Amino acid sequence: MRGVCGWAYVAGFFDGEGHLRSTGLGKYFVLTQSSRRVLDEIAEFLREHEIRSAIYEAKHSNPKWSPSVFHLYVTRTPDIIRIIENIRPWLIVKKQVAEDMWRHAKLFPPLVKGVRTHCKHGHPLSGDNLVKNRKYNTCLTCKRESGKRARIRRAS
Repeated sequence: MRGVCGWAYVAGFFDGEGHLRSTGLGKYFVLTQSSRRVLDEIAEFLREHEIRSAIYEAKHSNPKWSPSVFHLYVTRTPDIIRIIENIRPWLIVKKQVAEDMWRHAKLFPPLVKGVRTHCKHGHPLSGDNLVKNRKYNTCLTCKRESGKRARIRRAS
C-alpha cells in the first residue's frame, strides 16, 4: 500500500468510510475501518502534510460483529479545512457535506482560548489596568469597584 496513498485515495476513502461532525465541542473529520493498517497509512500521509490525527480503537459489544473497529480522527479546524480543500476535487458522495463544513469553518473560525482583550464590563485587559494572578488575569478597574462595594456593605 505504500506510495498509493494520496489526496484522491483519501477522498475515495472518505466518500465510502468517513464522515464529518460538528458539535458544540468542535469539528471532527473521521475515517472508520476494521483494518488499522490502512488508517496508519493514511495517518502517515497526513503527518507528511503536517496534519495531526489520532487513531482510536472501539470494541463492539456484540461478539457476532468484527472484534473491533478503528477510527482516525482529525479535530483541529485548520487541519480539517486543509483536508477538505485537498480532497474536494475527487469527492462524489459527500462533496456537499464537505463544502458545507468548509464554509462553516471559514465563516466561524475557532476562538483562541485564553486570549481576552477586555473584561466582561468592557474595560481593556492591558497596560496598567491588567492585574496578573496565578490562575487568571483581572481587570484593575473592576477589582477596585468590587473593593468599594465590599467596604460599603461592611460599613452598613
